[in-house]
Amino acid sequence: MLICGKRFGETNRTNPAETEEIWKELNILLESGKIKPVIFDNDYQGLESVKDALRDLSERKVWGKAVISIGDGIGLSRDVKDKARL
Repeated sequence: MLICGKRFGETNRTNPAETEEIWKELNILLESGKIKPVIFDNDYQGLESVKDALRDLSERKVWGKAVISIGDGIGLSRDVKDKARL
């Protein structure tokens, strides 16, 4: 399955019903496990790591989604990150 990027911001401004339909269908795929988010390996911890995450994004070092964990129970645990890998 190939999923290409979509400009949700622009679509949401011009056609919010389309954005709602896209997310409805994506959620079905996510909940069924047919697609899984790809999460970058670096484990950014705390607000102090935001500058590092932004630098890595600007230097195009990040693949998938960068996650910054802030405090207990916020962000994704390593177990969840491992399950999200393709």
